[in-house]
Amino acid sequence: MAKLCLKKASKRQSCAKRYKIEKKVKDHNKKQAKLARKDKTKKRAAKQEIKVPNSCPFKEEILQAAEKKREEMVAQKEAAKIIMKQRKADAAKEKAPTTIEQLAAKAEARGLIHEIRVPLMEKGAGLSDKTIKQFAGEVRKTIENADVVIEVLDARDPLGSRDQAVERQIVLAGKRLVLLLNKIDLVPKENVQAWLMYLRGFYPTIAFKASTQEQNSKLGRFTASNIHSASTSKCVGADLVMKLLGNYCRNRNLKTSVRVGVIGFPNVGKSSVINSLKRKRACHVGAMPGITKQMQEVELDKNIRLIDSPGVILASNKDLDPVEIALKNAIRVDSLEDPTVPVLAILRRCSKETLMLHYVIPEFTSPDHFLALVARKLGRLKKGDAPMEGDGMVYDPNVEITLDDDAKEEDGMEVDGEQRVVIQAGKRKQRKDDKGDDTVALPDSLSLEDGNVSLNSAIKKAVKKQKRKTRKTNDRAEKMFNAFGSALLDKDESME
Repeated sequence: MAKLCLKKASKRQSCAKRYKIEKKVKDHNKKQAKLARKDKTKKRAAKQEIKVPNSCPFKEEILQAAEKKREEMVAQKEAAKIIMKQRKADAAKEKAPTTIEQLAAKAEARGLIHEIRVPLMEKGAGLSDKTIKQFAGEVRKTIENADVVIEVLDARDPLGSRDQAVERQIVLAGKRLVLLLNKIDLVPKENVQAWLMYLRGFYPTIAFKASTQEQNSKLGRFTASNIHSASTSKCVGADLVMKLLGNYCRNRNLKTSVRVGVIGFPNVGKSSVINSLKRKRACHVGAMPGITKQMQEVELDKNIRLIDSPGVILASNKDLDPVEIALKNAIRVDSLEDPTVPVLAILRRCSKETLMLHYVIPEFTSPDHFLALVARKLGRLKKGDAPMEGDGMVYDPNVEITLDDDAKEEDGMEVDGEQRVVIQAGKRKQRKDDKGDDTVALPDSLSLEDGNVSLNSAIKKAVKKQKRKTRKTNDRAEKMFNAFGSALLDKDESME
């Protein structure tokens, strides 16, 4: 007789199955809601007006009170609009020029803003006119909204990264201007001191070095701004910037936060300065120019707000030299139409011996000969062992080239000729006339050629190979000695 199953099946299930069901239900509901939003056939029900029933004894009084309340709300909105317009008008009157000099300065500023453009970008930087105007507009808004403007200069070329026309407009607008000499670790200390003495004759100038630490927060800084500590990875000069901004807040008796605009040429380190002051990676930074695309505010504390702006060369067409802009690393190397022109400028500025030591190449007689030697050194060769031309040789993303190296050199200092020597280890057959040597010598196949094996690893391999060869020779000699000894013992026993 079959056994009856009186117990019901258990409804228990594993957690994985339960979570899977919940997830599928959630995804299904989300999909249905999305489809409902996209469905244009279904219209939302109009908001129904609240009606007072006729049976209400005080219907007229209720309707009159509701109408009066509605009129009061409309009047309040109109009054708020009028107050807002009045505030904007008062603010515009305060900023409006009152003298002829201020009117002339404002007109000159407007003309300068219309002339802001970069001819080199128009030729080959890959940026449209709309993008250039957008960047210039972001810089203009930064200057207008800021109470204090910090102009970041490159310590390797302070005058080349300085725009005196914009400085005059900032001062005439009644705003404070501070010069920040960034990247002081890339030049000698004597040059930094000389530039500080020169620039402080115009505006307050601070020596600064942005933090190069890799962590995202808690960036280190020195308590004292000392240019002799510029070799560290921590920030140098942030304390003087904070003291200067704090004094400005106290002198103006500002109850609200002061806005500090940071402007400068591309790739001078504006975002790195803000990150060092914030002690946190609040802005995106990179070695290539043009990382910052739009104006962004960073709250430093309750009294100070920093405004980061995109790097744009604020100058007119007649005041710009495309070669100078390329040498300042103000544009991307891969955007140049003719990359050989800046190379010619580098050859005019650097001595032949310095370039020969830096790139480890023989003596060259012409710029084309120099580029051919560098191409051969970097392995940028075509079929027939001919060097690549133009784009293929100059801005390959996998190699370091002349223009990229120029952005890393230190102006006013001698170029270090020491460079990592790259060698290539090969194998050769053992010859009969090779003679052994007790010393650990390197094989003859080690030659100074382009390769991907470092010097230390190649030497270690050669030493290990020589030791292995010596050990095998000793083992073979020991076996032969033991064989001769056993043969002599057998001979003596047979003679006895």
